[in-house]
Amino acid sequence: MLDSQKLDLLISISNNPDGYVTADKLANQFDLSKRTVIRYISDINSMINTLGCNIASFKGLGYKLFVPNYAKSDFDAMLNQYKMSFDINNKDHRLFLIVIHLLNVEGETIYGLSELLHFSSSSIYQLKNELIELLANYNLELVIGDDLEWHIKGIESDIRKIMLDILMKVPSIYYQVGNIDDALIAGIDEILTNNLYSNGVLLNDFDIKILNKLILICILRSKKHSESSHMSNLANPIINDILRDIEWKYDINFTDYDIFYISNYIDDVLKNSQFIKDRDLERIIYECLKSLNFFDDKVPINKDFLERLSMHIGLLIKRNEKNVFVENPIIKEIKANIPVEFNIAVMLINKLNHYYNINLNENEIGFIALHLASYTEKSTSTDNYKVIILCHLGLGYCHLLKEKINSRYENFKIIEIYPGKYFDSINNSNADLLITTTPIDLDVDIPVVLVDDIFSNELYKGIDKVIIENSQPYDSFKSLFSEERFFTDLKNQDKYDLIDEIGEKLIAQNAIDKNTLNEVIKREHVSSTKIGNLVAIPHCVSSSQSSSLIAVGLTEEPVVWDDEKIQMIIFICFSENDTSSIKVFNYLYDLVRDEATIMNIVKNKSYDYLYEILFRER
Repeated sequence: MLDSQKLDLLISISNNPDGYVTADKLANQFDLSKRTVIRYISDINSMINTLGCNIASFKGLGYKLFVPNYAKSDFDAMLNQYKMSFDINNKDHRLFLIVIHLLNVEGETIYGLSELLHFSSSSIYQLKNELIELLANYNLELVIGDDLEWHIKGIESDIRKIMLDILMKVPSIYYQVGNIDDALIAGIDEILTNNLYSNGVLLNDFDIKILNKLILICILRSKKHSESSHMSNLANPIINDILRDIEWKYDINFTDYDIFYISNYIDDVLKNSQFIKDRDLERIIYECLKSLNFFDDKVPINKDFLERLSMHIGLLIKRNEKNVFVENPIIKEIKANIPVEFNIAVMLINKLNHYYNINLNENEIGFIALHLASYTEKSTSTDNYKVIILCHLGLGYCHLLKEKINSRYENFKIIEIYPGKYFDSINNSNADLLITTTPIDLDVDIPVVLVDDIFSNELYKGIDKVIIENSQPYDSFKSLFSEERFFTDLKNQDKYDLIDEIGEKLIAQNAIDKNTLNEVIKREHVSSTKIGNLVAIPHCVSSSQSSSLIAVGLTEEPVVWDDEKIQMIIFICFSENDTSSIKVFNYLYDLVRDEATIMNIVKNKSYDYLYEILFRER
């Protein structure tokens, strides 16, 4: 027997017929542990295996549901039966089901409703007063005819209003009424997506859900009303196209009233979400990101990326003008997993404020961060170290060295292997690193690593050191931080008081001014700068700061910073003209991933120890 959580799990997996879904994703989606998900899927399989169906697990891919053709009808029937059973065990859901059913038929006796809901007729009758009260909220009336059939009376617009509210509260209710199934829902979604995209419209999930339900209502109400306003010439042309495509594919007839009904409901949303290509905005975004040193010289500028990003920001500007804000359901995950891109998004919006009046909103910033991450992911995936190996100990030794390097460094590409005696002929013009097993007297303009013993870890330490010193903002980072900006005696317990405490110490050193401190506080109001692992990184990009700086503060005991415990505060002020900010963020976020390292810094409270961690161990 499936309970409601297992049913939700099965529905989620069944909605990915052509793909895979991992246990981790299911655990996050339903707020379960990974172990519980695995146990639930085992229980589900025990039931659906009797139908010949199975949820199979594939290593590295996730779960996939297999339903043979001969079992499809039985599986769908079982799924719909469970959906219905869980809905009708809730009194409100029983009322909603009665409403939708009565609106879908000419009339129904109490005995017919009893059969539909699998409840006694007396139990159904006890719901009559509550049904009358529910309908009255929508100016609708329950009428019981001489034949004892129940009918709902009212004008069409009120009928559709109650249907929309019910479908939004209980989406699965359409499985139990009308000729609606998963294939039709999926087909409508596809038509919606294609038409909206081709017309340059970006809707959030909530608005798409409403539009989907409005179309379902039109389908459920087909041939149940005679009102026809003949106003399609006033309807939104995008809605016209969507409904005509559905008519053509599913042989469904929409009236002029249907077209006007949907257009009237969602026309403003569509207008606010329709993007007209703005090359000026695209150029400004490019210049802002370029000034932040965002683009990688090794990766060509992707015009599609800039167009998508400018499209999103263009809609953001339009929504801001109308004080319309959207929710971001994965903002927590975005801040936790792509914090660098999130902070770049904040900096980008700050720069765009010179041109547009944009109110900062954590949810919108998160969406922009996803666009930025799509670029940095591509940049990272192509950021290979091209390596030359110079080896004087024979071919076998060369290839063992090559395999050890390849197994340790995924982004290394060995482009040449030279025997020792040929070192004079080395062409290093296309290489990033030279690894040699013998000392050489050669004038090359790339880093050189001398490997004495490939059987020890000293091999990796030498390579790691070169990577750090050449790929991170090593020297520039050291210049931003000094012993006088290391504070081990912070007293306050509130995050804003702690920011103020560090800021006042820096003001006393003439390192920053009050305006810069206020900009750090303003940035904190936009979105929390907590990182986790006992660390917060309050920061700003300041127009009044002539040079960038970093300060580090420690508290005696952990302090609650929003919903995280923090004991190390890395306070950063970037000058607006500094191009190293993104590299510094990458450097710091990489450092604070290790909670044990942070705990050692807090425990030692030593500038020398912190310096060693920052500049020598990595």
